[in-house]
Amino acid sequence: VLSALFHEYARADFPRAKEGIAVCRSLKDPRSRLPCIEGLSGAFMKYGEPNVEHMKGLQFCNLNILSEDEQTACFWHILSRLRLWYSQEKTNQICQSVPEQFQAFCPNY
Repeated sequence: VLSALFHEYARADFPRAKEGIAVCRSLKDPRSRLPCIEGLSGAFMKYGEPNVEHMKGLQFCNLNILSEDEQTACFWHILSRLRLWYSQEKTNQICQSVPEQFQAFCPNY
């Protein structure tokens, strides 16, 4: 639920998503922080420009201001769902473009 809420918060607006990081970190329950980050990254997939949704989402995941566990949650949220958006070929291309430590999150065909 929290992830879906933050899809709507960000709506694929990069400055708004960056602002949302502080909101996620300020949530009272610390277990909410990572689902919140996932929601911000998911906004780019849900509302991004067709056929290139992943680009801004992955750019968001690469932000230096994200902690290591936030980056991991972000990449996992986008990469594990690529097959829902793209062909196997495009998914493989995208997966090869991300840092190696996150490629394990890519779907297996």
